[in-house]
Amino acid sequence: MRKILSVFLAALLALSLTGGAVAEVAVNEPGQLPIVNEPITLTIGVEQSAVIEDWETNAMTKMLEEKTGINLDFVVYPANEMGTKLELIVAAGGEDLPDVLLGNFTQNQIMPWAEAGMILPLTEYFENSCYWAKESFDTTSTMDLETALKYVTSYDGEIYGHLGWNGTWNNELSGARLNFYVPWLEKLGLGTPKTIEELYNVLVAFRDSDANGNGVKDEIPLTGYSDQVKTLRRALMDPFVYTQNDYWTVDENGTIGVAYNTDAWREGLRFVHKLFAEGLIDPAVFTQDQNALTITLSQDPHVVGAFARFSSTNMSADDPDRYQWDRQDWLEGPAGATVAINPALPNLRGLVTKNCQNPQVAFMFLDYMTGVEMSTFTRFGYAQVKDNEALRAEYLKFWKEEAGHNYPEIYFGDDTENPEYLPLNVYDFDASSWGTLQNTWWAQVGPNILSQEVNDLYTVAGNIGTEKEKMSYENEYRARHAMLESINHEDRSKVVAGLVYTEDEQEAITDYYAEITTFVESTWAAYAIGTMDIEDDATWNNYVSQLEKMNLSACIEATQSAYDRQQGK
Repeated sequence: MRKILSVFLAALLALSLTGGAVAEVAVNEPGQLPIVNEPITLTIGVEQSAVIEDWETNAMTKMLEEKTGINLDFVVYPANEMGTKLELIVAAGGEDLPDVLLGNFTQNQIMPWAEAGMILPLTEYFENSCYWAKESFDTTSTMDLETALKYVTSYDGEIYGHLGWNGTWNNELSGARLNFYVPWLEKLGLGTPKTIEELYNVLVAFRDSDANGNGVKDEIPLTGYSDQVKTLRRALMDPFVYTQNDYWTVDENGTIGVAYNTDAWREGLRFVHKLFAEGLIDPAVFTQDQNALTITLSQDPHVVGAFARFSSTNMSADDPDRYQWDRQDWLEGPAGATVAINPALPNLRGLVTKNCQNPQVAFMFLDYMTGVEMSTFTRFGYAQVKDNEALRAEYLKFWKEEAGHNYPEIYFGDDTENPEYLPLNVYDFDASSWGTLQNTWWAQVGPNILSQEVNDLYTVAGNIGTEKEKMSYENEYRARHAMLESINHEDRSKVVAGLVYTEDEQEAITDYYAEITTFVESTWAAYAIGTMDIEDDATWNNYVSQLEKMNLSACIEATQSAYDRQQGK
């Protein structure tokens, strides 16, 4: 009776969504495989990929067909032209649309298609037929399905696709990262700074203590490069006022503001100006490019004490100094020790079009792709375990005895009876490589959900026989320790991101806000280096007044409206 009811409800719901073009299919309950008991076919629209040899014969395609009972036929659009082709098809009435579209879709892109009836709302299916996405969100501590859906819900209250989300603490924390040179810290008896006072003292010591021992005052306490000034700015301003992308703030009442017109922002600028004025920050951060920074970091003798960048990997893998840095993702100041998060946000990666005769089946197929097993496959490809008991023992010995860290073993699924397959983090893998033509996986095309716990603990074991390899693992340990420490200072209630604006709201943001942030950032630089006087009240008041003349209030109003809608107010 339950299966009969499921079939009836599926047909009824599909009928309401597709205006009658429905094929009745026996659909199993959510979470049960195969999805259908009799083969059906879905046509899948994808963009040609330089790393996928053949969509039809790809090993991941065959795996999906076998597990779901659904045949997949592909419509492959030319590389970099999928969006243009779809616009033309939609303009012609949409008769040539495949059943499902896979890709990365924005709300601005799809809403005209939704309003024209070219793609179907999937809101009810999330309520009645969602299983695998819930399973994946159960593995994370920072996101749940209800929260994730807020970021992909349109302003009309509908959800026009299935989602993808890749959480990673490393990337989320990287937007305000300072890296400190460990040999200098150890030589001077200093720790990685955790407060603005400690930062000042460390930089002074780098400047004045001949840290490289060459008898020349050539040390650069803190540097960076022009494309990463934003990282330096966030690192130094966040201790004074929460400084996230686009500089939005939100108080405990849900009221939207901006960081850059506050007394706290001005106080932060006083501190930044002091660092520049005393020669503790290299003014080349505003002019040099990444290559110039890399050359400076690689000098012999070493001359850089700290630099602002989301990682140290711009240095050559053959340079031992690449592995000698300790990162700091937060500093405590008057605003406390909250780390500014650059959050990984869900987006739409699978759409169901008006031509699909089995929209529930299509939804359940997309949903299956978001489960832990398929999401891991979509992200990392085939992972074929080698016979490496000796390597695994060596790896664990290093982490537990030499690094002093009892590294956790993460298991996927329930197949603990076969330890030769699991766990991921202590085995050597022939995982599919990015940028390599292959026919084994979809290279992260389509919906998938991977939590921080999965992404950031996926570690490929390697040899640690050489001194450089040992340094690499020590560096990895320091990085993970810093990451776990920084997580303790997260406050996600302060995050304003992933807003879905209406057309009118977006017009205000597009017309005014980019110009405003350009003005703010150029003014920040002028105050930092001293061409504008941060102590002059008239200059500061003129800066704040100019922001209002640039229609800041209209931007805040639009963002408040979008934020309230996202929060269900």
